[in-house]
Amino acid sequence: MQLDPQDFGPVYGHVDAKLAMSAALADGRLHHGWMLLGPRGIGKSKLAIRFAAQLLTGASAPDFELREDEGVGRLLAAGSHPDFRLLRRPIDDAGKQKTEIPVAHARDLISFFALKPGMSGRRVAIVDAMDELNRYGMNALLKTLEEPPDGAVLILVSHGEQGLPPTIRSRCRLVMLRELSEADHRLALEAAGLEGAALEAACAGRNRRPGQSLRLAGESVGAARKAALAAIRSASDRSAGRDEADLIRIAGQSEDALAAAFDALRSGVEDQARSTGDPVQAGDAAARWLSLVRIEAEARELNMDRSQTIATAWRRFTAMARPATDADGRTPK
Repeated sequence: MQLDPQDFGPVYGHVDAKLAMSAALADGRLHHGWMLLGPRGIGKSKLAIRFAAQLLTGASAPDFELREDEGVGRLLAAGSHPDFRLLRRPIDDAGKQKTEIPVAHARDLISFFALKPGMSGRRVAIVDAMDELNRYGMNALLKTLEEPPDGAVLILVSHGEQGLPPTIRSRCRLVMLRELSEADHRLALEAAGLEGAALEAACAGRNRRPGQSLRLAGESVGAARKAALAAIRSASDRSAGRDEADLIRIAGQSEDALAAAFDALRSGVEDQARSTGDPVQAGDAAARWLSLVRIEAEARELNMDRSQTIATAWRRFTAMARPATDADGRTPK
């Protein structure tokens, strides 16, 4: 699979991860399996591709620059490097992206790694992302991780949205990646072409994930965010059904609108957790936040109806937010 134009450009932040990768290249003790773990939209895929490029050239530059018009970058952009494979969800005949990475693609890596490198001393493959691979595909990867051929390096990208088998995690060097700093987040958005009011709005929130910020920068997703926030504010009012209906209608209009609604719901839970001094209530908020993450990931995996997804999430959100009652059904003061 060839790279997309957005796979190029600078990778902001993640200095420790870049240095760790460069150090592994420099000292010659390179692990055969790497796992880049962190939330969506922080640049894991870009970093994995630059690491792969460094592996294929043997360089150890800490800035991890990659140009699509020269050297190894040109081959990667065209999908023609003989020592590189990229596994992502493919596009079907109708032009729609499939819900998961086909098992056959994961199994093909066994024969890919069995061949000797053609242009470099290594063969490198990236799985982007593990969250879109079913258990049969994971079993196929495990065979490579258990008995890696000489020169084989497998880079696994994980958003942490579904559990990974311990047998896979234990055979990889884990690199934890977090949201960017405020400054790096702004630089990434500026490099992507965001400017003016849209840039300031994207930088004003707590989100420090450039990929997510760019996705949620449009007008339609702004309406979904507003609808979610309005529903949260009126959640305690039993007659506030209109806000709930607006949320379901607007969030169901597109994938980006749905993502914006989930992002707003999670932000609302975070606000509640920060504002309470009660550890029990803070724990309840954490449980609701995790529940929202799981619902969104499951809906993406199963390609569920968007309106049904946000309706399910809202019911879960409000049910878990209800105050506890005593044996007589009264709310404790």
